[in-house]
Amino acid sequence: MFDFLIQGFDVALSPMNLGLAFLGALLGTLFGALPGIGPINGIAILMPLAYTLGLPAESALILLAGVYTGAEYGGRMSSILLNVPGDAGAVMTTLDGHPLAKKGLAGPALGLSAVSSFVGATIAIIGLTLFAPLLAEVAVMFGPAEFFALMVFAFASMSVMMGNDPIKTGIGAVLGVLIAMVGVDSGTGVMRYTFGMAELYDGIDFVVMIIGLFAISEILLMLEHVHGKNANQEIPPLGRVMVSAKELLYCKWAMLRSGVIGFIVGVLPGTGASVAGAVTYTTEKRLSDKHNTFGTGDMRGLAAPEAGNNASAAGSFVPMLTLGIPGSGTLRFCLARSCSTTSRPAPCCLPNALKWPVA
Repeated sequence: MFDFLIQGFDVALSPMNLGLAFLGALLGTLFGALPGIGPINGIAILMPLAYTLGLPAESALILLAGVYTGAEYGGRMSSILLNVPGDAGAVMTTLDGHPLAKKGLAGPALGLSAVSSFVGATIAIIGLTLFAPLLAEVAVMFGPAEFFALMVFAFASMSVMMGNDPIKTGIGAVLGVLIAMVGVDSGTGVMRYTFGMAELYDGIDFVVMIIGLFAISEILLMLEHVHGKNANQEIPPLGRVMVSAKELLYCKWAMLRSGVIGFIVGVLPGTGASVAGAVTYTTEKRLSDKHNTFGTGDMRGLAAPEAGNNASAAGSFVPMLTLGIPGSGTLRFCLARSCSTTSRPAPCCLPNALKWPVA
């Protein structure tokens, strides 16, 4: 296995692949910083580039993986600075990220987000290298009953975020389930709540919904800030961007715990960064929020979902590389490109994928 790992590093560290990784991360960060685009649309936009250049499977996968991870971080910029989630996985980041920006700590919040993303992704990469075949076997065992239990756990975790107004949280959860049910049922093909409108067959896009709910309200608040009674209130400066060692030590356990949890959630096909962000945030809130500071600008509340959703993004490569099952909607594009090469089969195309070395 270590021979193949060294061979994998030899391929990944070639000048062309390093350049593609840098290009993908840069473009992904730019795409992610624009609210509503996200990693899926970023990869879809750059997919023709991979075909046009005629890249081999490993180079195309490196490029698209760079876009994926770059977009996961880029979406946090608008979440922290504008309170507008760049994608579904950045919703939990707004809870403590934007309050930090209001306190004049936007720079450290962005720096902590970058460090947390790096820690979470590194933990997931180590886990992918060491445990991918075993975790793939466990992921295959997940059936309808296990996924139902996982969703029940996700809804139960919302009880931590209810605070002093559980009725509003319950109403929001019910409305979210009703909105998610619109469209064609993937299991039976039955039309649900489409009212005969072809535009609703694909359902209501989650990114469009959160942009409408978050962005419009935030724009109205900004207009009030500029033209309303608070027009003379000064906007807090960006401040320093580097996060201090004291702040990192304060959040170290939040990053480590969330990185492990996010990786485990990412291995399960169909979960994604949004579930990982919610689970890691609520878990960290239950373990660390002794003084009810989460939601008011606690750095641990920012570090936890950031480490979790980036670990989930890397963890979702486990079922794709070992079983050919995309771990998230974004990886469907990576899977299609890596399996389309005619030079040699990609790992996910092999019949006995579990025996293929992870490297």
